[in-house]
Amino acid sequence: MRFPISRPVFPTFGHHGPADAFDAALKSGNVTNNGPNVQGLEQVVADYLGVECVVCVSSGTAALVVMLKAAGVGPGDEVIVPSFTFCATPHAVVLAGATPVFADIQPDTLLLDPADVARRVTARTRAIMPVDAYGVPYPDQWLVGRFSPDVQVLLDAAPSFGANAVVAAEYLPTSRARAYSFHATKPFSTMEGGCIATDDAELARRARHIAHFGIWPSGLAQVVGLNAHMLEVSAIMGLAALPVLRGVIAHREAVARAYAWHLRNVPGVSLPRRPRASSWCYFPILLENKAARDAVRHRLAVQGIEARPYYVECHTMPAYKSQTRLPVTEAVSPRVLALPIYSNQTDEEVAAISHAVKEAVR
Repeated sequence: MRFPISRPVFPTFGHHGPADAFDAALKSGNVTNNGPNVQGLEQVVADYLGVECVVCVSSGTAALVVMLKAAGVGPGDEVIVPSFTFCATPHAVVLAGATPVFADIQPDTLLLDPADVARRVTARTRAIMPVDAYGVPYPDQWLVGRFSPDVQVLLDAAPSFGANAVVAAEYLPTSRARAYSFHATKPFSTMEGGCIATDDAELARRARHIAHFGIWPSGLAQVVGLNAHMLEVSAIMGLAALPVLRGVIAHREAVARAYAWHLRNVPGVSLPRRPRASSWCYFPILLENKAARDAVRHRLAVQGIEARPYYVECHTMPAYKSQTRLPVTEAVSPRVLALPIYSNQTDEEVAAISHAVKEAVR
């Protein structure tokens, strides 16, 4: 049996489901530009997250760019980000006109290290953007209020939507805004899409205009924006998927616990320390070194199991070629391997993948 790194599960597209709503949208001709289903999704997502404002957009990357620009980040500014993340994180900073400053992670959690962040804050720092690595909510209380009021915390929560339903209260976000991805690889998916969530009504207002080419109600472009509208079909899929999300997250939590149990005390395999709850976009393990990681990955692939070296450190990529040294990131990234977690994964599948990992490290 083949185990891809991701196996999206979507609502059945039949009558009395998304198909009827999609058919109605097609007949109305209102399929984009903040249609009624997008507005409906924004309201239910705001209720789910417990925030005042949600702005749905076309992708998680668009959400990051729009969030940064709406928060006033632009040319001449620096944004501190982890290098241990998907490359969309620093890309969004550059696309917003600012400069990414890479910081290190903690060796036990693999999350942005607040102590290293403090060393990299300068007079040009406009924002700090932690990442919810693998869907683990970042405790942004580690950062909020520690620096000048001019330094805002904006959260790249791309893989963690849904975790708030089960996360411990001490990990609930306090950042000014956060951006989520609704990509097909995520536990909550609209096939493609994303959103900005915030209690800052002015930031949300700016975000909505920036996602519409930067055009304000006057009809004139007040800033350089982008076309980041969410399609009605994506919103329709999100509206159908959201009611079952708590069960999905609970299932992924159970899968993660099963992985941790199967892989406990396996020589050559270690597990990061995780907060109590997560949306578990993937399940990361650490091997002894890069050679061991690559060998295990190859042996799993032979058996049809796709595992990825996720994340590859961004500061060494050709797009950035940073001279910054990040010792923890550089030590961890070559060792990490992400295992699949599915929203409909069975106990037998978890056991089979875990057994294959044990055999591969021998």
